Amino acid sequence: MDKIINIISDSSLKSNKGGPGKVLVNTLKGFDKIGQYYAINQNPLLYKYNWIQDDPYALIQVAVKKIPAVVGPNLFILPKNKPWGMPSLKYTIYLHPSFWCTTIWENFKECPVRVWPVGIDWEAFQVDKKKRKKNEMLLYFKKQPAILLEKAKHYLELAGYKVHVLVYGQYTEEEYKTVLEKSWFGVWIGTTESQGIGLQEALASDLPLIVLNNTDVRKIESQAVLDLPKYLSRYIGTSIPYWDNRCGIVINRIEDLPGALSDIVSRYDSFQPLEYIQENLGLEKCARRLLGYFDELYQNLSDQGGIPKTDNSRVAELRIYMIYKLFYLRSLVKRIYRKLYRIFKNY
Repeated sequence: MDKIINIISDSSLKSNKGGPGKVLVNTLKGFDKIGQYYAINQNPLLYKYNWIQDDPYALIQVAVKKIPAVVGPNLFILPKNKPWGMPSLKYTIYLHPSFWCTTIWENFKECPVRVWPVGIDWEAFQVDKKKRKKNEMLLYFKKQPAILLEKAKHYLELAGYKVHVLVYGQYTEEEYKTVLEKSWFGVWIGTTESQGIGLQEALASDLPLIVLNNTDVRKIESQAVLDLPKYLSRYIGTSIPYWDNRCGIVINRIEDLPGALSDIVSRYDSFQPLEYIQENLGLEKCARRLLGYFDELYQNLSDQGGIPKTDNSRVAELRIYMIYKLFYLRSLVKRIYRKLYRIFKNY
């Protein structure tokens, strides 16, 4: 391929990469599989095709200097989180991992907003299913009231299962794979998810799941409420933006878990979660979909009269510096607020 994608990613510089890091790693794996050339964290002025995954400074830079780019999905949750004073993103395409996330941005008109999930490396999550035991199962828990975890454990132990509890942020990937290999199925209790990579990796191991679906965008335990304004309550989220009946069973109340346990056992052989992941979230498929947005971007620019002239003036450089410093200070204040909120909430 003749195009080189310049990937600008803060996650490439961090040892504890988290979800955005997985987005970067899996994208690179997808590019490698399809033979797509790429560079990482180079000057966007030197490249025609720039993807800004999660770097606010680079986003400010392309906005001020009028550099075309595909941006997201790991930048901002809400439009109000954008840096103050930043020019319009009219020369970009903004990515979100799933459709429901785009609904929150329905009034954002600066640029096209598109859906792009990163691919799942299903080959990395193949386990020896012969080691799975019918009386053992995964219980996954993420940022929800502790009473839900207690009730789930009660129902599962009452049904005779040995429960392997994994709490978000408190396990390694190898520990995760070990539990996936032991478990006959899983129960998932979590937040709304923009994509849900961890859940999809469980499906990639061909593990059927019972998911307690969370549709309340603001229902995140320990989240500072000012970060998630009240108007979000009118939007409907989900814990499973990528899912069909092959993946398992969805419940809406924890009290529905006993019935779901009987159901998943009786229909166990009908579930094909790995097949769903391969069809919808393969590394190659998602990598090609990302490349397609560069074609759309440049077609949009052509329709608008052509590629804009880049602003390389000293005034532009000063403007970038000032906008970023203001953004940094604002982010620092928010981090302090979150920390204080969590401290005082526990009193």
